[in-house]
Amino acid sequence: MTPDTIVLQSVENIMEYVKLLVRRGRARGVSAKDIEWLNKAKEDICSVFGISPSPEILICEDGRMLAQAGPRQCHHAGNKKNQSDQRGQRGWILFSTAVLQTLPPEEVVAVLAHELAHVAKGHHMKRAFLILDFYRLMLLWSFKQKDDSTDEVQTIAATAGMWLLLGLRSRGQELEADRLMLDIVNPATALFALARMHRPTDDPSEVLRDTAEVLKKGTFWLHLKMLLTGASHPCLALRVQALDRACLSNNVRLELSKVGALGVM
Repeated sequence: MTPDTIVLQSVENIMEYVKLLVRRGRARGVSAKDIEWLNKAKEDICSVFGISPSPEILICEDGRMLAQAGPRQCHHAGNKKNQSDQRGQRGWILFSTAVLQTLPPEEVVAVLAHELAHVAKGHHMKRAFLILDFYRLMLLWSFKQKDDSTDEVQTIAATAGMWLLLGLRSRGQELEADRLMLDIVNPATALFALARMHRPTDDPSEVLRDTAEVLKKGTFWLHLKMLLTGASHPCLALRVQALDRACLSNNVRLELSKVGALGVM
């Protein structure tokens, strides 16, 4: 078996696994088509972001604060399209019941805008290609070692490098989606939504004040922790800092939302 054959087989296995996760997510979700205000917000956001057709919103019974965008799937033109096929082509946004029960409507819209930003920017495909590159590299290294018995340090270094790169790319995409929220909601709403998503049982104003204290101590160790753990999402403090910087580039929006009065920075 050649390295290319191994790579192709691994790609097929990975894609089948991704499809399985997507189907499982859909099976848990119940369509939110009866929630008129949420679907209207979705259509408005999709219009701003240029997403067509708009993804379906699904709701799952879960006490955790969960929000996830599901990637679109490609179908052959000759296939008969049923309801499941149409949902796959549209993509989907999955909310847990905890999010809808905890956040006020305007903050749910902020979270929805964040997830739709992922769809608009094609973040799922970009992450998928990077992950496939990671597996391809690892498989080629493994194949090479079987023939040459080279030092395993090279493989460990390559694995660590790709792990760090995956984390950096993922966190960068999350911050980009956060910034795009500001095209839909004002910064105050975006900040409160982030605060509630991270600490749903606490008062968001208190959470943001705590975050301001953390940021006053500097962000070096926060960045280092994110880097070494390969976290897929930045911590709340780094997300708040990034939003604050985005606001500073638009003085009018910053003044209207009075972000400074929240004690965030």
